[in-house]
Amino acid sequence: MQKQQQTGLTSKQEAFVQALFKGKTQRQAYYEAYPTSRTWAENSVDNKASVLYRNAKVRARLDELNAKLQSKQENAVIYGASQLRAFWTSILMNEESGMQNRIKASELLAKSQGMFVEKRESTIKSGDCVIRIAKHDD
Repeated sequence: MQKQQQTGLTSKQEAFVQALFKGKTQRQAYYEAYPTSRTWAENSVDNKASVLYRNAKVRARLDELNAKLQSKQENAVIYGASQLRAFWTSILMNEESGMQNRIKASELLAKSQGMFVEKRESTIKSGDCVIRIAKHDD
């Protein structure tokens, strides 16, 4: 009998989930978790993999791993944005950076905080009629 993980999955079920999480297909994941299945007909492997994929504990574990990954990615984006703002602020506050660099840093800092509005204009000409359309992105 296989040892139960803290997740309530057997070691083979966990191996299946980990392979799916790494981007493998259900069939590939099943082969990885259950190596003896390589001698089976593909249809049999596909059926077993499908049943295993629909297992509530397997799905819950896969959802847990995906949620952790998404959280890490969101934290990386937040960390990256705050680090950039800190960098631009340090340039802006450093009088030795040169005026051109300080102005560019202030522009990038303001853009990152949504302080600028982009304006777009279009002109449509039809015969004697000219229509100008201005759009401001909020």
